[in-house]
Amino acid sequence: MVFKTLNISGVLLDRNQLLSHMENLAFEHNIKISSDKNTYPIYSLNENYSFILETYRILNEHIKLGIKIHSAGEWILDNFYIIEEIVKTVRKEMPLKKYCKMIGLASGKYEGFARSYVLAEEIVSYTDCKLDSDIIYSCLESYQKNKMLTIDEIANFGVFLKIAIISHIKEICERIYSSQLQRFRVESIIERVIENKKQNERVFINNFKGYNNFDNELKYPFIEYMSYKLKKYGKYAGNYQNILDEQVLKLGITVQEVIQKEHLYIANLKIIAGNCIKSLRDISRINFSELLGNMNGTEAILNRDPAGVYPYMDQETKSEYKSVIEKLSKKTKISEVYIAEKILELCSKISFNEFLENNNLENNDLKNSNLKNNNLKNNNSRNNNLNNNNLKINKENNKIKNNKIKNNKIKNNKIKNNKKIQSADAVSQKNIEKINSKKMHVGYYLIDEGFCELKNILLNKNNKKFKTTENKAKLYIGSFFAISLYIDFIITILIYLKCKMIFLTIFFSILLWVPISEIVIRIMNYFMVKLKYSYIIPKMNFEEGIPDDKKTIVVIPTILKSKQKVFEMMKKLEVYYLANPHDNLYFALLGDVSEESNKITSFDKEVVEAGKAEVKRLNDKYKTDGFNRFHFLYRNRTWNEGENKFIGWERKRGLLVTFNEYIKKIIPNNFNTNTIEAQKNLIPNFKYVITLDSDTNLSLNSAGKLVGAMSHVLNTPIIINNKVISGYGIMQPRIGLDLDLAKTSKFIEIYSVPGRNRFIYKCDFGCLSRLF
Repeated sequence: MVFKTLNISGVLLDRNQLLSHMENLAFEHNIKISSDKNTYPIYSLNENYSFILETYRILNEHIKLGIKIHSAGEWILDNFYIIEEIVKTVRKEMPLKKYCKMIGLASGKYEGFARSYVLAEEIVSYTDCKLDSDIIYSCLESYQKNKMLTIDEIANFGVFLKIAIISHIKEICERIYSSQLQRFRVESIIERVIENKKQNERVFINNFKGYNNFDNELKYPFIEYMSYKLKKYGKYAGNYQNILDEQVLKLGITVQEVIQKEHLYIANLKIIAGNCIKSLRDISRINFSELLGNMNGTEAILNRDPAGVYPYMDQETKSEYKSVIEKLSKKTKISEVYIAEKILELCSKISFNEFLENNNLENNDLKNSNLKNNNLKNNNSRNNNLNNNNLKINKENNKIKNNKIKNNKIKNNKIKNNKKIQSADAVSQKNIEKINSKKMHVGYYLIDEGFCELKNILLNKNNKKFKTTENKAKLYIGSFFAISLYIDFIITILIYLKCKMIFLTIFFSILLWVPISEIVIRIMNYFMVKLKYSYIIPKMNFEEGIPDDKKTIVVIPTILKSKQKVFEMMKKLEVYYLANPHDNLYFALLGDVSEESNKITSFDKEVVEAGKAEVKRLNDKYKTDGFNRFHFLYRNRTWNEGENKFIGWERKRGLLVTFNEYIKKIIPNNFNTNTIEAQKNLIPNFKYVITLDSDTNLSLNSAGKLVGAMSHVLNTPIIINNKVISGYGIMQPRIGLDLDLAKTSKFIEIYSVPGRNRFIYKCDFGCLSRLF
């Protein structure tokens, strides 16, 4: 296949001319949905890089030979590592498959090329490679006045700019290469003619490898460098200088004029080379995702999210949303802007009943809550009837004292029933508000239950049979058992045909079920990840700080049997704080007790004193105006009949439950030692608790990401009948292993490095959470 190259030559334009040129390009471009394979720019990039590398080698060799280096060549020598790194990056970021899916030009001189590639070449050519974020933004904004660019085009625009700049660096290297060859030729002539060196003493030999590609015509670099070298020899080279002047005069120009023009050309080439290197550095620093957010039409529409969530999400989640819109646009052949507008329309249609139907609940929550309310109201009406009847009876019988007692009881019942009704109504209303918030968010129709509804509207379908979680689970489990049983049955038949022993066959059939089922589940999970697109967990952007209404406390529940363990854990908490220095993030060591025959042991006092001392040290070191940053809790032992020992109630789970109920002020303090108790009136309204094991680390800025994930409207738990039917009540992030820990054993090494054996693969959380 013959690959086309994109060669656009242009003159330097001022800002207004450049922007006007970009607007005109938008009118001229006729687009198609894909780019041609033979316009793939990586092949020309590889050729350009090979030539730049050859120029770099020649410059290095000439330095060793003592030849003066071209001024523009100094930029190549000093910054070749930048070019090399960028070429490697571009190769990875722009595979052929990805390039062919990009919007291409349907007609004209650049037919078949990706539109964003042509735009990048145009901008680079008409700016002398001098680029910054302001110029790039202005050019793309001018182009979009007449034609909108897709999310994919803007997101990958930086890659094409780098390719275009590398192409111009290659053109500069051609000039440098030619100039260096002419200089080598001059050195060779000087060595033979003026210095009269013998053949075996010469350094600059004509028939050297790789230096035979220049012509024999006199050129300005040759004249300029020859004049420079002859002047260094003074009167010994006077005759040769006269010959040079005479030969140049025959061309209708003087040597001095040639030198001036060559110096001017070298200076100009040096400026362009500098522009290229600086632009490569600047483009590498530009966050095109943020640039996309400022200029993409889809981004502007999504920022109008009725739930008010989208503008405050992290960049990764925003990119995920826009990626889904982009894929939908390519699949349905519908504009990204139109899809985004449709999503906003759907967000304005809030229906609680539809949400419950999509989640296969059939309004059970409302029915149950209504039934409870009706029962409670019926009880009230019955109580009222009883009240009336009792009054009549009491009037008739004149039993005033008994009537008063009964009335008091009825009034108490009324108060209790009214409170129950209010609490039931409050829970139901709270769920409705949460569901409405989800449905008002644009992400509900992109990565949540509303995606099928959006797809049906775009394709003009009336299919309301959305795949429910229950049906997906049934399909997944049913497929697993069907495949496993089928394979087991086939192997069982083969075993029976070989041995003809029924009992032995049944034994092997049962025995083989375990490995077969394990292999099948691994294969299913592997292909599920490959075939089913896995969305990320959406997150809010809390990098600058956790909000006041999301106050979080980080706790480490662990058994403490020595003061050394207390020091170790407190040091970890300090490191976690330094890695996550948020104002609304607090830390506590929850000391659990060991199993003992006695309720109190000798080391309890040692642990308590060490915990208090460490908490005081840390709070003095990291002072706060209100509630202290660090705390220590150590609980009491209780007698356990089953263990026949004094232990902590329900061990770690019980410790966390007790702590949560305490900070929520549900139960009083029942810990042996509790530094929070001294500030119980200042206890913040904690929203989340991050629980860490003693061997788990809270890495840099990870606390903000965890809180951001839990705080996202799509992850907010909706609890009906004590069951989370949407969102997450508990969220566990993927945990990695330290490099030194991964080498502890062969088992840990295998399972901690999934890239070593891709077949041993577990279905990731993102995939399973979307399926089930």
